[in-house]
Amino acid sequence: MAGILFPTDFSVDSINALDFAIQIAKRNSTRIILFHAYQLHAMEPSMPLPEITVEAIQESVMKRLENLKNDMLQKENLHIETASGFGFTTDAINQATEDFDIDYVVMGTTGASGISRVIMGSNTAACIDKIKKPVIAIPKNSQFRGFDKIIFASALHEEELPALEKLNELLKHFGAEVHVVHTFNPDDKQRMELNKFQELADAKLYNVKTFYRQFSGSVIEGIEQAIRLQKTDALVMVTHHRGFFKKLFDRSITKQMIYHTDVPLIAFQA
Repeated sequence: MAGILFPTDFSVDSINALDFAIQIAKRNSTRIILFHAYQLHAMEPSMPLPEITVEAIQESVMKRLENLKNDMLQKENLHIETASGFGFTTDAINQATEDFDIDYVVMGTTGASGISRVIMGSNTAACIDKIKKPVIAIPKNSQFRGFDKIIFASALHEEELPALEKLNELLKHFGAEVHVVHTFNPDDKQRMELNKFQELADAKLYNVKTFYRQFSGSVIEGIEQAIRLQKTDALVMVTHHRGFFKKLFDRSITKQMIYHTDVPLIAFQA
């Protein structure tokens, strides 16, 4: 693994997710890049108005990132870098993933807890649409307890297989179980037979134990049922650019699930 980008707005919710980035970096012997995207109108409250410039904001941001880095280094022996970018959040993050050879973007989110009431930050939802790298979204108050049991919500599509390969690499040092959950839809023409998908998926997930289960009903109902049946450390989904899921939701189901789960979400682009 080359690196983890950790975008932060320095809020409590954002910093709460930092432990996830730390633990993933430690298990995979990789670096963390602490990152903040800023704009000219995002004025620092401590600055007098005449002094507010792009350079002044950048200097203030980099100082806060360095302070966060130093706090981390007092507790952890990690390779940590700092960087900032000017512009809209998702654009700046996207550029940073290219500049720093990033494998995963780990982001904290905001909102109340509970399976039906969590509302993660809008920046995270936008990132899942725009960032090509996988995004790991950490809900407010989530605490890292390992990645022992993972739910992979699958449409049994061939385009999900590359994501399974990346997931296998992410989890190889965690001793994880991956529970592949499929909500049956007879109208989905791209869907493989479960036994065929299982054969292909197992070839990708050779570092983890795998289990397979089918549910009936809506996709969200199937995922929520799977989460209720067992302790879940993360939910994994692949964005399907609407397509099949457009029949179920006005927006993509992965983005929809950001608003409906209180467990960490790992989102891969198909």
